[in-house]
Amino acid sequence: MRTQGQGRRPSTEGRRQLARVDRAKLSQCAREIENDLARDGYELVDLRVGKAEGKLLVELLIDHPERGITNEDCARGHETVDHWFDALDPVSGPYMLQVSSPGLDRPLRKDEHFRRFAGSSVRMRVRGENGTRKVQGKLVGFEDGLVTVQTGETDEAFAIEDILEARLHYEWDDLLPQKDREA
Repeated sequence: MRTQGQGRRPSTEGRRQLARVDRAKLSQCAREIENDLARDGYELVDLRVGKAEGKLLVELLIDHPERGITNEDCARGHETVDHWFDALDPVSGPYMLQVSSPGLDRPLRKDEHFRRFAGSSVRMRVRGENGTRKVQGKLVGFEDGLVTVQTGETDEAFAIEDILEARLHYEWDDLLPQKDREA
């Protein structure tokens, strides 16, 4: 009897193969999509590839800094992705495409995100000498490649390349009127 990992690979007969992604072409698509959207005042917050329901998922997060995102904006983003994916073909095989706003807990990916959201509450996962750790606090800002976060009474600075994930953070109770918090 063979176990997985020994000898031949298990049969894939009857299983649907996941689409393959050409990372170089995907990066080129992301640049082209970002440029197209910027011409219309949109920001490409993130383009991610993952799995959902056993299929390849291409997720595009877009924003319009002045007014937010509507369903029509998502349709515009979808058209842009379709155009560039047809032109450059970064994915071989079937995939699902999802275009949405970044939401209240939007990811912070770029230098300008850390500058724009200075003063906001953030949650981050950062790489350190002893592995990864979680950091939560007030985003002070970004300067000289360092993201500064006020955690309690102290400020901590992190090299942007050591930030594995950063998101805005909202205390949902703070969004409720005072009378509803006391109930």
